Amino acid sequence: MGSAVFALVFLSSGYLLLRRWSITRPHALSWDGHALYFSVVVASIVLAVEADIFRELVEQSGMVGAQFNAKISGVLSAFATENKLNALGVTAAWSVPIAVTSFILLNAPIRFSPFLRVQLYLRLSCLGELEEFLLITSARNLPVMLTLASKKVYVGFSLEANASRGKRDWVRIEPLISGYRDNNQEFVFTTDYSWLHTNGSQESLRREDFDIIVPASDIASAHAFDLNIYVQQFLNGGGEIAGASSLSTASAPAEADAVSGTRAVRVERAAGQPTTKCEKIYWSFCGALAGLAPIAYFSWWLVSGFWILMTALLAYASVIDSEGTS
Repeated sequence: MGSAVFALVFLSSGYLLLRRWSITRPHALSWDGHALYFSVVVASIVLAVEADIFRELVEQSGMVGAQFNAKISGVLSAFATENKLNALGVTAAWSVPIAVTSFILLNAPIRFSPFLRVQLYLRLSCLGELEEFLLITSARNLPVMLTLASKKVYVGFSLEANASRGKRDWVRIEPLISGYRDNNQEFVFTTDYSWLHTNGSQESLRREDFDIIVPASDIASAHAFDLNIYVQQFLNGGGEIAGASSLSTASAPAEADAVSGTRAVRVERAAGQPTTKCEKIYWSFCGALAGLAPIAYFSWWLVSGFWILMTALLAYASVIDSEGTS
């Protein structure tokens, strides 16, 4: 009975860490069945090792630490009377605060550096295609054009969803303009919200009151939008899309132009972005956090020095990479 209860505590701690760490939370919400179970088991094993080492450190810290563990052991005596099983219970009890402390520390650099958060989300495929697109445009402060299945069109700034939420079923935008698609799929402008973004509007109005929330399932298409570029590059004097022939040429295989003799060649995109300094140091930070208890078992001075060094390097890299350098 006692061993089963303590095993559930370990599994709960592992699940808590996966659900609350910003990097693993999207995966934990989308996984089901064996994928979620084995991931929780792996996280629980890591926490169990950390908790067991920490329990011994507390007992070796002196009279206060030994008495503290004895109090926990006394509470758990209702589930386990054997010494070994009781020690397992104390370890399980320590795994819960260790899990809470771990996800708080792991999330701190991600909240501190928006650039780091975007890079990690994209590299680890934490989000779906639409969520990734909205995250990038939000980070670059670019408006997006959302066309719904009803042909209603909204243009505005996507507001990044709270990281503590689950799957993004709704999209919130700060509107700039709106309209609809006519029978020829041309965009027809109807409402201007640009006055919301002027300095004077902030005195009497709250932009939050005009936010528009649309269901993600109703979005037929989405793309970044710049009104000036849209007018200059895609609309001619009659309001028709200009350059359609050039777009079709770019999307087709390169062929020789019989008139000018030139070739339309599509420039390939890079397969992936290089790993930034901020990302490398963040993963070193994660490794240092995981090795905190084992190293502390041998030397607290070594832990303190290494922790201060890693924190300073992480802050330095976050400041550098917040400007987009790698």
